[in-house]
Amino acid sequence: MDTNLPPLRAVIYLREMRYVDECNDHADRSGYDTVDTVHDPDGVLLQELLNRALGGELDVIVTWDYASLPHDTVPRIELVGHSR
Repeated sequence: MDTNLPPLRAVIYLREMRYVDECNDHADRSGYDTVDTVHDPDGVLLQELLNRALGGELDVIVTWDYASLPHDTVPRIELVGHSR
């Protein structure tokens, strides 16, 4: 990682909060600046996050798995549960 560049801005996105610690740990290990944690049990806030990413407000959406994400998701999404 280039230390001259600012850290990537990440949002933790979870339908269930049980993996929040693992996702935060992943963001910390990756050197991300976690700017928000979104708990979205109904799955209605993801489009807002995608719009924020496309608008340049955030760089990475970190979540536990693909189960709550649409198949046509465009921004960078990292799955903590599958990186072990």
